[in-house]
Amino acid sequence: LDTLDLNSVLFKAYFEENFDVSTSDMASANGWNAYPNPAHEQLYLTHPALSKATSYSIVDIAGRIQQTGILTSEVSTSVIDLSALAPAAYIIRMFSNEQSEGLVRFIKTR
Repeated sequence: LDTLDLNSVLFKAYFEENFDVSTSDMASANGWNAYPNPAHEQLYLTHPALSKATSYSIVDIAGRIQQTGILTSEVSTSVIDLSALAPAAYIIRMFSNEQSEGLVRFIKTR
C-alpha cells in the first residue's frame, strides 16, 4: 500500500490580481443591463431611452437564434420570458432599424 507524505508535496500557485469570474461583467453593455444573471424564468433588461420600438434576438453560443421579440419604447425595463430556453449561455442582441443597439451576455439556469 502506497502512502503520500504531505510534507513532501510541492506545488506552485499563481494568483492574478483583479481576476473576476462573476457574470456581472457580462451583463452590461452600452447602457443595457440584464439581471438577474444567471437567470431562471425571467430576464429583466434595463435600457436607455428608446425613441422607437427595438427588436431583440436571443442567440446561443453556436450562433443559432433561439428567441426573438420587441422591446417597447414606453418603459426603461423590459421583462423577457426565458421559460422556453434550455439552460445555457446566451447573447441577447438589440436592433433598431437594422442597426445594432446593444449586446448583453447572460446565463439561463434550470
